[in-house]
Amino acid sequence: MQSALQAHVHASSSAPATAGFSAMAASNRIDVAFADGLARWGHRPALQSGGRVVSYLDLDRRARELAALLLEHGVRRGEVVAVATGDIIDWACGLLAAWRAGAAALPLDARYPVSRLTGILADASARVVLAENGFPADVVPAGMPLLRPFAGLDTARVPSVQFMPQHGLDADEIAYLCYTSGSTGKPKGIRVPHRGVPLLARDRRLLPIEPEDRMAQCCNFAFDVSQYELWSTLLNGACLVAVPRPLLSSPAEFARFLANQRITAMCPTTALFNAVSLARPDAFGGVKSVLIAGEAADAQALGRVLRSRRPPQRVVNAYGPTETTIYAAWHEVSLADVDAGVIPIGRATQGMRLHVLDAAGAEAADGEVGELHIAGPGVSAGYVNLPEMTAQRFVALPLGLAGGGDGRAYRSGDLCRRRADGTLEYLGRADDQLKINGYRIEPAEVAAALCRLDQVRDAVVLGRPTPFGTKELVAVVMSDRPVVEAQLRDAVAAFLPRYLVPAAVRGVDSFPLTPAGKVDRAALLALFTAPAVPAASSSVEDSIEARLGELWCRLAQAERADLDDPQALQDVDSMALMHLAIEVETRFGVELGVDDVAPGTTLRQLAALIAVRSAAPASRAVQAGATQAAGQPTVLTLAYPWRLWRWPEEIPQALSTDRGNWHQLDVPVQLLARPGRLRVEDMAQALFEQIEERGLAGPYVLCGHSFCATLALELAQLLTRAGREVSCLVMLDARFPRRRNRKEKLAFMAQRAWAIAAQGHAAIARSTRWYASWVRKRLSSSIGIATDDLFFRCRDAMMRYQPAPYAGRVLSFSAETFVDSRHFETTAARPDVFVGDFHDEVIACEHIEMIESTEQRVFIADRIQHLLGRGGRLASRLS
Repeated sequence: MQSALQAHVHASSSAPATAGFSAMAASNRIDVAFADGLARWGHRPALQSGGRVVSYLDLDRRARELAALLLEHGVRRGEVVAVATGDIIDWACGLLAAWRAGAAALPLDARYPVSRLTGILADASARVVLAENGFPADVVPAGMPLLRPFAGLDTARVPSVQFMPQHGLDADEIAYLCYTSGSTGKPKGIRVPHRGVPLLARDRRLLPIEPEDRMAQCCNFAFDVSQYELWSTLLNGACLVAVPRPLLSSPAEFARFLANQRITAMCPTTALFNAVSLARPDAFGGVKSVLIAGEAADAQALGRVLRSRRPPQRVVNAYGPTETTIYAAWHEVSLADVDAGVIPIGRATQGMRLHVLDAAGAEAADGEVGELHIAGPGVSAGYVNLPEMTAQRFVALPLGLAGGGDGRAYRSGDLCRRRADGTLEYLGRADDQLKINGYRIEPAEVAAALCRLDQVRDAVVLGRPTPFGTKELVAVVMSDRPVVEAQLRDAVAAFLPRYLVPAAVRGVDSFPLTPAGKVDRAALLALFTAPAVPAASSSVEDSIEARLGELWCRLAQAERADLDDPQALQDVDSMALMHLAIEVETRFGVELGVDDVAPGTTLRQLAALIAVRSAAPASRAVQAGATQAAGQPTVLTLAYPWRLWRWPEEIPQALSTDRGNWHQLDVPVQLLARPGRLRVEDMAQALFEQIEERGLAGPYVLCGHSFCATLALELAQLLTRAGREVSCLVMLDARFPRRRNRKEKLAFMAQRAWAIAAQGHAAIARSTRWYASWVRKRLSSSIGIATDDLFFRCRDAMMRYQPAPYAGRVLSFSAETFVDSRHFETTAARPDVFVGDFHDEVIACEHIEMIESTEQRVFIADRIQHLLGRGGRLASRLS
């Protein structure tokens, strides 16, 4: 073995370096940079996976032995070594071994379909496959060696002398291939050189990693962010700690893991960060730096974390296509960004340059929209076996913009604009490409896979909003036969990895067209209507089963929940499971662990578990009665009907110190899905029945914001008429239809007619579309019904609602500004309705800010405590 290594060293040393790179360029190879650190931190822990911990020197010895094995199997400079393992230690060892043998690495996800893995291996012309023991042999093309070396690595066999097979290689050589979704119908491989990775790993503006730090490893190894997790840790002497994959579906256990493992840095996808922020916004309290990326940042999620009781020291929003080596831009998020509602992608990472070019290829002026072109050492070498696409996407910069580099840039297809302070804002795509849970998806690839099925003549793949603020894939297929969604999804899963399989499929005879003759995508999205709710059984868990089934339909955006399907919890990704855990904890007060959603668990079994842990309805009534005797009211918060949403804790905490007495009420989806107009009275009746079913005893404190405040008023009327005690009604910026006499109505109609005449119908249409867009942007979570449609139906119900006089105690807080003040008036303007103990205060904020801003919620909570005679307790949280 040693002679083979020595021969390779001699051959590599005599090979010419790539033109244009000096000796310093070799230090920008990942393996050379790793070797340079061994003298400083060789005995420190490098990787931790479960109970296994490997030092830097141990990892180096394993990698050298594996490199020797690769050389014995004929691997040579420039060839490709596939690495297929789910273990972080084996994966890092495989990467280093490939590079020390002079090859490029190809990380694989063994969970991909066999046909996809086989196609990737063939396209990459892999020389050999390094795989864990469970990797299926039938994936590997004939004649390609399959090695399973990880369990048998023996560091004692490796000579103690240092040998450097990478001598003569430079940083321009390919480090790894990363396959992403391709618009041609097949995945496309991206050839990423060494040079950009060490530069990025040592850019302390992103994550200032020290040897004492512990980085959480969250990402799939086939996803390029995993390369940053690994090398930003190992090139700075820190320790990378693998997060067990099941924990990514349990926010509570994920938060405990971060605390128990003393995690100080992490790079979660934006989707994972957003999900954790809902259930455990202070989960990142012990983390010094959190870097999020993968899709557009959510200001609300960032606000929840940064204004939590234990925020991280810093949160960085990063941006970068795989073609530019993981990240090309970064921005440290501030509360000012959060309050502005726009999170920039910021400035260029070390050595990179960001150019926003207009349609003529010139640099766009500040504030103008253009396509982002990225230049610098991180720009990759192009695509595997796709010269035409490489020429289209990797272009020469116009004269004067090349700077000190080679003048080559990557056309990102992303629309951006540069702000006056020099930072960039991301505005969206110039094409149909989607980003879902951090994965880049070309809808054309999914459509092509669907068209491979016999019954499918054509297909359109779209992204639709999920209930938790991200997107998911849905597909409409043209077929002559009835489409059975489950069968179609199972069939296409043979060609596509899980993240590319549409969450829902509909069949049509032909696609609807716009007046311009194009496919009407809005009409296709309308085919995915509200889910149906499963019929409950006759067991004692009836109401829990029904509510869990309804919740599942919302989360999975399914038409029907099969309570006895053992595959239901396995057919969704970890994000949906995490949100299921969040909503179960919110609605039932039950914390779900990893074992509770183990493979094979049905929704009915989960309902029984929830019933046991939360006690039967009768027991809850007894508990509520005991609470009443202790003087603690039952706090009922009303959720927006058009979104899955969890009430922040500040205001309920001001109303009751016992978290067990906080309950969120949701309007049943079957009521919202009924055709025709919605009525406030019907929705309030449904909530009243929900209180009865759940055994929630009074006295009650009701709390609602905006439309939900109006709904809370009607619910308070129902409870009072039923003889229940409502001790207080808290209304946050409630509005009622502005009352107009005949003269005022005629004047308003004349004003609208004049506006149409002056602006034209096109201007009015643009204004209407803008308002609908505003609604979608601010209230992006849907329940299977189009968000803006349900919002406007609720608004219509509020316009028609005629409240009766209410004599109970009311605490009202009104925002100084409101987007629809022409049509609505405040509670203070309705003394005919509030005839009892009524108190109103005007808050210096906007309508939506009242509930989304932590400062405003804390201020209102302190005012509530003061008005209830309890004194303020919460303001210190912001000091």
